[in-house]
Amino acid sequence: MDSRRWLRALAWIGAGALILAALAMAIAPVVGLQHANPIGQLISFRGLLAVGSFAAALIAAVWFVGASLRRRRITNSINPRSRAKNRPVPPRFPAISLTLALAAAASGAAHLGVMSQRGLDPGALVTAEELTAIPEADGELTILTLNTQWANVPPEDVAALVRSASADVVLLPETPIINTIHIRDLLAHEGLEFSVHPERKGDSRDTSLLIAAGLGEYRSAGSPILGSARAESAAEGPLVTAIHALPPATPWPFTWIYGGDHHEEMRLEWVADMERSLALCGGSPWGILGGDFNGTRDHLAGMPTCGYVDVLAQTGAGGWGTWPDDLPAWMGAPIDRIYVDPAHWRPVAGWLVDMDGTDHRAVIARVAVL
Repeated sequence: MDSRRWLRALAWIGAGALILAALAMAIAPVVGLQHANPIGQLISFRGLLAVGSFAAALIAAVWFVGASLRRRRITNSINPRSRAKNRPVPPRFPAISLTLALAAAASGAAHLGVMSQRGLDPGALVTAEELTAIPEADGELTILTLNTQWANVPPEDVAALVRSASADVVLLPETPIINTIHIRDLLAHEGLEFSVHPERKGDSRDTSLLIAAGLGEYRSAGSPILGSARAESAAEGPLVTAIHALPPATPWPFTWIYGGDHHEEMRLEWVADMERSLALCGGSPWGILGGDFNGTRDHLAGMPTCGYVDVLAQTGAGGWGTWPDDLPAWMGAPIDRIYVDPAHWRPVAGWLVDMDGTDHRAVIARVAVL
Protein backbone atom coordinates (compact mmCIF):
# COMPACT_ATOMS: atom_id res chain seq x y z
CA MET A 1 0.00 0.00 0.00
CA ASP A 2 1.50 3.39 -1.01
CA SER A 3 1.73 6.39 1.31
CA ARG A 4 -1.36 7.96 -0.23
CA ARG A 5 -3.51 4.96 0.61
CA TRP A 6 -2.07 4.79 4.12
CA LEU A 7 -2.92 8.44 4.67
CA ARG A 8 -6.46 7.95 3.41
CA ALA A 9 -6.91 4.85 5.58
CA LEU A 10 -5.71 6.69 8.68
CA ALA A 11 -8.01 9.61 7.89
CA TRP A 12 -11.02 7.29 7.62
CA ILE A 13 -10.07 5.60 10.91
CA GLY A 14 -9.85 8.98 12.64
CA ALA A 15 -13.14 10.08 11.14
CA GLY A 16 -14.80 6.84 12.21
CA ALA A 17 -13.56 7.28 15.77
CA LEU A 18 -14.96 10.82 15.92
CA ILE A 19 -18.30 9.70 14.50
CA LEU A 20 -18.57 6.83 17.00
CA ALA A 21 -17.76 9.20 19.89
CA ALA A 22 -20.42 11.66 18.73
CA LEU A 23 -22.96 8.86 18.30
CA ALA A 24 -22.19 7.45 21.76
CA MET A 25 -22.91 10.80 23.41
CA ALA A 26 -26.02 11.49 21.34
CA ILE A 27 -27.70 8.18 22.23
CA ALA A 28 -25.87 7.30 25.47
CA PRO A 29 -29.01 6.41 27.49
CA VAL A 30 -30.25 4.13 24.70
CA VAL A 31 -27.07 2.04 24.67
CA GLY A 32 -26.40 2.17 28.41
CA LEU A 33 -23.42 4.55 28.35
CA GLN A 34 -25.01 7.36 30.37
CA HIS A 35 -22.90 6.54 33.43
CA ALA A 36 -19.60 5.83 31.66
CA ASN A 37 -16.69 8.19 32.31
CA PRO A 38 -16.39 10.72 30.64
CA ILE A 39 -19.58 10.30 28.56
CA GLY A 40 -21.76 10.60 31.67
CA GLN A 41 -20.30 13.98 32.53
CA LEU A 42 -20.37 15.30 28.97
CA ILE A 43 -24.01 14.49 28.20
CA SER A 44 -25.05 16.66 31.13
CA PHE A 45 -24.37 19.59 28.82
CA ARG A 46 -26.35 18.74 25.70
CA GLY A 47 -26.58 22.41 24.76
CA LEU A 48 -22.80 22.73 24.64
CA LEU A 49 -22.54 19.45 22.73
CA ALA A 50 -25.09 20.71 20.20
CA VAL A 51 -23.15 23.93 19.64
CA GLY A 52 -19.86 22.03 19.38
CA SER A 53 -21.38 19.58 16.91
CA PHE A 54 -22.79 22.31 14.67
CA ALA A 55 -19.46 24.17 14.79
CA ALA A 56 -17.64 20.98 13.78
CA ALA A 57 -20.16 20.45 10.97
CA LEU A 58 -19.49 23.97 9.68
CA ILE A 59 -15.72 23.46 9.76
CA ALA A 60 -16.00 20.10 8.00
CA ALA A 61 -18.33 21.61 5.38
CA VAL A 62 -15.86 24.41 4.66
CA TRP A 63 -13.11 21.79 4.44
CA PHE A 64 -15.19 19.77 1.98
CA VAL A 65 -15.96 22.74 -0.26
CA GLY A 66 -12.36 23.97 -0.19
CA ALA A 67 -10.90 20.53 -0.85
CA SER A 68 -13.32 19.87 -3.70
CA LEU A 69 -12.52 23.18 -5.39
CA ARG A 70 -8.79 22.60 -4.98
CA ARG A 71 -8.95 19.13 -6.48
CA ARG A 72 -11.01 20.42 -9.39
CA ARG A 73 -8.58 23.27 -10.02
CA ILE A 74 -5.56 20.93 -9.97
CA THR A 75 -7.30 18.41 -12.20
CA ASN A 76 -8.33 21.05 -14.75
CA SER A 77 -4.81 22.48 -14.84
CA ILE A 78 -3.31 19.20 -16.10
CA ASN A 79 -2.72 19.05 -19.87
CA PRO A 80 -4.27 15.81 -21.05
CA ARG A 81 -1.58 15.39 -23.72
CA SER A 82 1.34 15.87 -21.38
CA ARG A 83 3.02 13.43 -19.11
CA ALA A 84 1.86 15.54 -16.21
CA LYS A 85 -1.52 13.92 -16.53
CA ASN A 86 -0.10 10.94 -14.69
CA ARG A 87 0.93 13.06 -11.71
CA PRO A 88 -1.31 12.07 -8.78
CA VAL A 89 -3.61 14.70 -7.34
CA PRO A 90 -2.76 15.41 -3.67
CA PRO A 91 -5.40 13.77 -1.44
CA ARG A 92 -7.69 16.23 0.31
CA PHE A 93 -10.30 13.69 1.43
CA PRO A 94 -13.49 15.50 0.34
CA ALA A 95 -15.52 12.35 1.01
CA ILE A 96 -14.22 12.21 4.59
CA SER A 97 -14.94 15.88 5.23
CA LEU A 98 -18.47 15.49 3.84
CA THR A 99 -19.06 12.46 6.05
CA LEU A 100 -17.81 14.34 9.11
CA ALA A 101 -20.00 17.35 8.28
CA LEU A 102 -23.13 15.22 7.97
CA ALA A 103 -22.36 13.20 11.10
CA ALA A 104 -21.64 16.31 13.18
CA ALA A 105 -24.81 18.01 11.97
CA ALA A 106 -26.83 14.89 12.83
CA SER A 107 -25.23 14.79 16.30
CA GLY A 108 -26.07 18.44 16.93
CA ALA A 109 -29.63 17.90 15.75
CA ALA A 110 -29.98 14.90 18.08
CA HIS A 111 -28.87 16.87 21.14
CA LEU A 112 -31.07 19.81 20.22
CA GLY A 113 -34.00 17.47 19.61
CA VAL A 114 -33.64 15.90 23.05
CA MET A 115 -33.52 19.33 24.69
CA SER A 116 -36.55 20.51 22.72
CA GLN A 117 -38.51 17.40 23.60
CA ARG A 118 -37.82 18.00 27.30
CA GLY A 119 -38.85 21.63 27.00
CA LEU A 120 -37.22 24.94 26.10
CA ASP A 121 -40.11 27.28 26.78
CA PRO A 122 -38.52 30.76 27.04
CA GLY A 123 -41.39 31.82 29.29
CA ALA A 124 -40.02 29.52 32.00
CA LEU A 125 -36.95 31.74 32.53
CA VAL A 126 -38.23 34.46 34.84
CA THR A 127 -37.14 36.82 37.59
CA ALA A 128 -38.44 36.86 41.13
CA GLU A 129 -40.32 40.06 40.34
CA GLU A 130 -42.09 38.42 37.40
CA LEU A 131 -43.21 35.54 39.63
CA THR A 132 -45.08 37.98 41.82
CA ALA A 133 -47.46 38.59 38.93
CA ILE A 134 -48.29 34.86 38.64
CA PRO A 135 -50.36 34.08 41.76
CA GLU A 136 -51.62 30.67 42.76
CA ALA A 137 -55.13 29.65 41.84
CA ASP A 138 -57.44 27.79 44.20
CA GLY A 139 -56.37 24.19 44.67
CA GLU A 140 -52.78 24.82 43.54
CA LEU A 141 -49.54 24.20 45.41
CA THR A 142 -46.16 25.82 44.69
CA ILE A 143 -42.90 23.97 45.35
CA LEU A 144 -39.50 25.67 45.31
CA THR A 145 -36.07 24.06 45.38
CA LEU A 146 -32.81 25.97 45.62
CA ASN A 147 -29.29 24.75 46.32
CA THR A 148 -27.90 27.74 48.23
CA GLN A 149 -24.29 26.50 47.86
CA TRP A 150 -23.67 26.18 51.59
CA ALA A 151 -25.77 29.21 52.50
CA ASN A 152 -24.02 31.61 50.12
CA VAL A 153 -27.44 32.99 49.21
CA PRO A 154 -28.45 35.51 51.91
CA PRO A 155 -31.53 34.39 53.88
CA GLU A 156 -33.20 37.67 52.92
CA ASP A 157 -32.93 36.75 49.23
CA VAL A 158 -34.34 33.27 49.79
CA ALA A 159 -37.23 34.65 51.83
CA ALA A 160 -37.95 37.22 49.09
CA LEU A 161 -38.06 34.44 46.48
CA VAL A 162 -40.40 32.37 48.65
CA ARG A 163 -42.75 35.35 48.88
CA SER A 164 -42.55 36.14 45.17
CA ALA A 165 -43.26 32.54 44.19
CA SER A 166 -46.02 32.09 46.80
CA ALA A 167 -44.19 28.89 47.71
CA ASP A 168 -45.85 26.40 50.05
CA VAL A 169 -43.02 23.84 50.10
CA VAL A 170 -39.35 24.90 50.03
CA LEU A 171 -36.55 22.36 49.48
CA LEU A 172 -33.08 23.67 50.36
CA PRO A 173 -30.05 21.45 49.61
CA GLU A 174 -26.71 22.69 50.99
CA THR A 175 -28.50 24.89 53.50
CA PRO A 176 -27.68 24.48 57.22
CA ILE A 177 -30.57 24.42 59.69
CA ILE A 178 -29.53 27.72 61.27
CA ASN A 179 -29.94 29.50 57.94
CA THR A 180 -33.30 27.85 57.30
CA ILE A 181 -34.49 29.01 60.72
CA HIS A 182 -33.40 32.52 59.80
CA ILE A 183 -35.43 32.30 56.57
CA ARG A 184 -38.45 31.08 58.54
CA ASP A 185 -38.16 33.97 60.98
CA LEU A 186 -37.94 36.50 58.15
CA LEU A 187 -41.10 35.05 56.60
CA ALA A 188 -42.88 34.98 59.96
CA HIS A 189 -42.11 38.68 60.39
CA GLU A 190 -44.23 39.26 57.28
CA GLY A 191 -47.05 37.02 58.46
CA LEU A 192 -46.05 33.86 56.56
CA GLU A 193 -45.81 30.88 58.91
CA PHE A 194 -43.56 27.94 58.02
CA SER A 195 -42.19 24.94 59.90
CA VAL A 196 -38.52 23.94 59.59
CA HIS A 197 -37.40 20.35 59.05
CA PRO A 198 -35.39 18.68 60.41
CA GLU A 199 -35.81 20.38 63.77
CA ARG A 200 -32.21 19.93 64.88
CA LYS A 201 -28.80 20.07 63.26
CA GLY A 202 -27.18 16.80 62.30
CA ASP A 203 -30.29 15.05 61.01
CA SER A 204 -29.25 15.54 57.37
CA ARG A 205 -26.27 16.53 55.24
CA ASP A 206 -27.37 20.16 55.51
CA THR A 207 -30.51 19.65 53.47
CA SER A 208 -33.48 21.52 54.90
CA LEU A 209 -37.21 21.92 54.37
CA LEU A 210 -39.75 24.69 54.91
CA ILE A 211 -43.45 23.82 54.85
CA ALA A 212 -46.22 26.40 55.03
CA ALA A 213 -48.54 26.24 58.01
CA GLY A 214 -51.46 26.22 55.58
CA LEU A 215 -50.66 22.60 54.73
CA GLY A 216 -51.31 21.55 58.32
CA GLU A 217 -49.05 20.20 61.02
CA TYR A 218 -45.85 18.50 59.87
CA ARG A 219 -43.14 16.66 61.74
CA SER A 220 -39.67 15.65 60.67
CA ALA A 221 -39.33 12.11 59.40
CA GLY A 222 -35.57 11.85 59.54
CA SER A 223 -33.08 11.47 56.72
CA PRO A 224 -33.86 8.31 54.71
CA ILE A 225 -30.49 8.54 52.95
CA LEU A 226 -27.43 10.72 53.39
CA GLY A 227 -28.14 14.20 52.07
CA SER A 228 -31.93 14.00 52.35
CA ALA A 229 -34.54 15.49 54.64
CA ARG A 230 -38.13 14.31 54.99
CA ALA A 231 -41.26 15.70 56.62
CA GLU A 232 -44.56 13.90 57.07
CA SER A 233 -48.00 15.25 57.74
CA ALA A 234 -49.71 14.64 61.03
CA ALA A 235 -52.96 14.33 59.07
CA GLU A 236 -53.59 13.77 55.35
CA GLY A 237 -50.90 15.94 53.73
CA PRO A 238 -48.32 14.72 51.22
CA LEU A 239 -45.00 13.28 52.28
CA VAL A 240 -42.27 15.80 51.35
CA THR A 241 -38.68 14.74 50.67
CA ALA A 242 -35.72 16.94 49.75
CA ILE A 243 -32.57 15.33 48.43
CA HIS A 244 -28.99 16.21 47.61
CA ALA A 245 -27.34 13.37 45.71
CA LEU A 246 -23.61 12.80 45.43
CA PRO A 247 -21.78 14.46 42.52
CA PRO A 248 -20.25 12.41 39.69
CA ALA A 249 -16.60 11.44 39.58
CA THR A 250 -14.02 13.71 37.97
CA PRO A 251 -14.17 13.13 34.21
CA TRP A 252 -11.39 11.28 32.45
CA PRO A 253 -8.61 12.25 31.63
CA PHE A 254 -8.50 14.58 34.66
CA THR A 255 -9.05 11.82 37.22
CA TRP A 256 -5.37 11.71 38.14
CA ILE A 257 -5.58 15.27 39.49
CA TYR A 258 -8.03 14.26 42.21
CA GLY A 259 -6.88 10.74 42.92
CA GLY A 260 -7.64 8.67 39.88
CA ASP A 261 -7.33 5.38 41.77
CA HIS A 262 -10.76 5.90 43.33
CA HIS A 263 -12.69 7.38 40.42
CA GLU A 264 -14.43 4.08 39.61
CA GLU A 265 -15.66 3.75 43.20
CA MET A 266 -16.90 7.35 43.05
CA ARG A 267 -18.65 6.69 39.75
CA LEU A 268 -20.48 3.65 41.11
CA GLU A 269 -21.46 5.46 44.30
CA TRP A 270 -22.78 8.40 42.26
CA VAL A 271 -25.03 6.07 40.25
CA ALA A 272 -26.19 4.23 43.37
CA ASP A 273 -26.99 7.48 45.18
CA MET A 274 -29.13 8.75 42.29
CA GLU A 275 -31.04 5.48 42.35
CA ARG A 276 -31.49 5.66 46.12
CA SER A 277 -32.72 9.25 45.80
CA LEU A 278 -35.37 8.34 43.22
CA ALA A 279 -36.46 5.36 45.31
CA LEU A 280 -37.53 7.74 48.07
CA CYS A 281 -40.72 8.43 46.14
CA GLY A 282 -41.98 5.06 47.40
CA GLY A 283 -42.94 6.47 50.80
CA SER A 284 -46.23 8.03 49.74
CA PRO A 285 -48.74 7.58 46.91
CA TRP A 286 -49.04 11.35 46.50
CA GLY A 287 -45.75 12.65 47.79
CA ILE A 288 -43.38 15.37 46.62
CA LEU A 289 -39.72 14.69 45.88
CA GLY A 290 -37.19 17.28 44.77
CA GLY A 291 -33.80 18.87 45.14
CA ASP A 292 -30.34 18.55 43.62
CA PHE A 293 -30.07 15.15 41.93
CA ASN A 294 -26.58 15.81 40.51
CA GLY A 295 -27.76 14.03 37.38
CA THR A 296 -29.91 14.80 34.36
CA ARG A 297 -32.78 12.79 32.95
CA ASP A 298 -30.22 10.96 30.83
CA HIS A 299 -28.51 9.65 33.97
CA LEU A 300 -31.81 8.72 35.59
CA ALA A 301 -32.94 6.72 32.55
CA GLY A 302 -34.06 3.25 33.52
CA MET A 303 -34.21 3.99 37.25
CA PRO A 304 -37.52 3.46 39.09
CA THR A 305 -39.49 6.67 39.77
CA CYS A 306 -42.62 5.14 41.32
CA GLY A 307 -44.56 6.61 38.42
CA TYR A 308 -43.72 10.17 39.52
CA VAL A 309 -43.27 12.82 36.83
CA ASP A 310 -40.78 15.66 36.44
CA VAL A 311 -42.84 18.87 36.67
CA LEU A 312 -40.44 20.95 34.56
CA ALA A 313 -40.46 18.36 31.77
CA GLN A 314 -44.25 18.19 31.92
CA THR A 315 -44.62 21.96 31.65
CA GLY A 316 -42.14 22.64 28.84
CA ALA A 317 -39.10 23.70 30.86
CA GLY A 318 -37.18 20.45 31.38
CA GLY A 319 -34.48 21.22 28.81
CA TRP A 320 -33.13 24.34 30.55
CA GLY A 321 -29.97 23.96 32.62
CA THR A 322 -30.05 24.68 36.35
CA TRP A 323 -26.28 24.42 36.93
CA PRO A 324 -23.96 26.23 36.68
CA ASP A 325 -25.88 29.47 36.47
CA ASP A 326 -22.92 31.42 35.06
CA LEU A 327 -23.64 29.59 31.79
CA PRO A 328 -26.75 30.45 29.76
CA ALA A 329 -29.65 28.18 30.65
CA TRP A 330 -29.48 26.43 27.27
CA MET A 331 -25.86 25.46 27.96
CA GLY A 332 -26.22 24.23 31.53
CA ALA A 333 -27.02 20.87 33.08
CA PRO A 334 -30.63 20.33 34.29
CA ILE A 335 -29.75 18.59 37.55
CA ASP A 336 -32.29 20.24 39.91
CA ARG A 337 -35.85 19.01 39.58
CA ILE A 338 -39.13 18.33 41.31
CA TYR A 339 -41.16 15.11 41.03
CA VAL A 340 -44.82 14.58 41.92
CA ASP A 341 -47.33 11.75 41.67
CA PRO A 342 -49.47 12.41 38.55
CA ALA A 343 -52.32 10.41 40.03
CA HIS A 344 -52.82 13.12 42.65
CA TRP A 345 -51.09 16.20 41.23
CA ARG A 346 -51.46 17.91 37.87
CA PRO A 347 -48.37 19.88 36.76
CA VAL A 348 -49.44 23.44 35.95
CA ALA A 349 -46.23 25.41 35.37
CA GLY A 350 -42.50 25.43 35.99
CA TRP A 351 -39.99 28.26 36.18
CA LEU A 352 -36.28 28.86 36.69
CA VAL A 353 -34.86 31.90 38.48
CA ASP A 354 -31.25 33.11 38.62
CA MET A 355 -30.05 33.80 42.16
CA ASP A 356 -26.97 35.67 43.35
CA GLY A 357 -24.58 33.76 45.61
CA THR A 358 -25.10 30.26 44.25
CA ASP A 359 -24.14 28.37 41.12
CA HIS A 360 -27.64 26.81 40.90
CA ARG A 361 -30.83 28.27 39.52
CA ALA A 362 -33.92 28.08 41.66
CA VAL A 363 -36.61 25.75 40.33
CA ILE A 364 -40.26 26.50 41.00
CA ALA A 365 -43.04 24.05 40.22
CA ARG A 366 -46.75 24.73 40.47
CA VAL A 367 -49.14 21.80 40.69
CA ALA A 368 -52.87 21.39 41.19
CA VAL A 369 -54.58 18.82 43.37
CA LEU A 370 -56.65 16.35 41.36
